[in-house]
Amino acid sequence: KLYPQIIDIAMPSLYVQGRPLLVADRIRYDYEKMQTRQIIPWLTAGTYGEFDPKLIEPMVLESILNGSRGVTYFFFGDFDPMDFYYHSQAMIALKPYEKVLQAGEPIDYKGDNPDLHYTAFASADEALVLVGNYNHTAQTKVLLPLPIPATKARLGSKTLNIQNNSVSV
Repeated sequence: KLYPQIIDIAMPSLYVQGRPLLVADRIRYDYEKMQTRQIIPWLTAGTYGEFDPKLIEPMVLESILNGSRGVTYFFFGDFDPMDFYYHSQAMIALKPYEKVLQAGEPIDYKGDNPDLHYTAFASADEALVLVGNYNHTAQTKVLLPLPIPATKARLGSKTLNIQNNSVSV
């Protein structure tokens, strides 16, 4: 409500004990209200509830792909070096897509498996899709429609077959 008259950046406090869905929902809500990526959430790992450090990685990915410009931490004595390791893994995964992250924005997106969570970030000619199995469902097969017209689709370094403007993973 204060943006942009009084403050020029949102810094939501997301000490959510490793729950990436809460991070995704809050960042996307702020992005849609503000219509800008002037969001840098607090994702302090292990503070106000210790959790498995590997959960930092999807929290960072959900933050950035839902509209934040980055993340920040407040250091407490219970900070585990593995928290930073998984933060860096998220940044390493995003590094090859710097151009789309600068030019794009979060977009609405869904696959055909309702048990999975979908996040997409796209520019005019490139898109990143994150599929999260945050509820630990055994059914992980999914048909993903391509969010933009494409000549190829990749999963990491593996090229996927496109059929009917979608890929099956």
